[in-house]
Amino acid sequence: WPLALLCIAYAPPVLADKSDVGTQYNGGFIAPGLFAGIEVLGASDWDRRIGWVTGVYARTASVMSVFDVQLEYSVTGHVLAEGPVRADMVRHSLSSSVNLHPFFLRLIAADYASRVLSAMYLQLGLSAEIMDLRSDDSRFDRNDVAFSLHWGAGVDVPLGNPNGHGTFWLGVNWRWKFVYLDPKFYGHDDTDAHQLVLVLTYRFNNTSFTRVERPQQLRWRQ
Repeated sequence: WPLALLCIAYAPPVLADKSDVGTQYNGGFIAPGLFAGIEVLGASDWDRRIGWVTGVYARTASVMSVFDVQLEYSVTGHVLAEGPVRADMVRHSLSSSVNLHPFFLRLIAADYASRVLSAMYLQLGLSAEIMDLRSDDSRFDRNDVAFSLHWGAGVDVPLGNPNGHGTFWLGVNWRWKFVYLDPKFYGHDDTDAHQLVLVLTYRFNNTSFTRVERPQQLRWRQ
């Protein structure tokens, strides 16, 4: 062992390949993001089922994205109608989610297709919901607080080179929400919904928001 260590210590240095230099994307990141899309009420007895959803979130993942969690705030809006009566339903949501990456090991290949495949995820989460319903008929006006559960799936793709400090990623996310709210609008009381959104994030490739350069000793191979 002492002889081996001496040989390693005094061997002539060899310049590393370009692929060895700098910070390589390893699946770990901190990412603020924006999202927007549509929400479709699941119950078919609503006269109008399609609404909008928008929001912001913060997401963080460990190396290889084995541990991936996010916290988000969103606003959803629907225009409900029953005959000549119209109602505006706005729902504010504070959600937390866990994202599971079934193909995280593909990240080892480090090519574009593998990064996209490893970025695919299944999602489970819980939300606190605040509903505000305002109708032409004041009998239906109400505020309500409840919670919801959701599950879904999504995928993100890098818009630039993911190596180094960070880059923008564009994603799509679908989820099914079990919303425990009861608006009681002309007998309608089911607000479970599908959500489909586009997500734009900027991923910082470490947890300190700064680029961590490879130590000088590792820029050379012995």
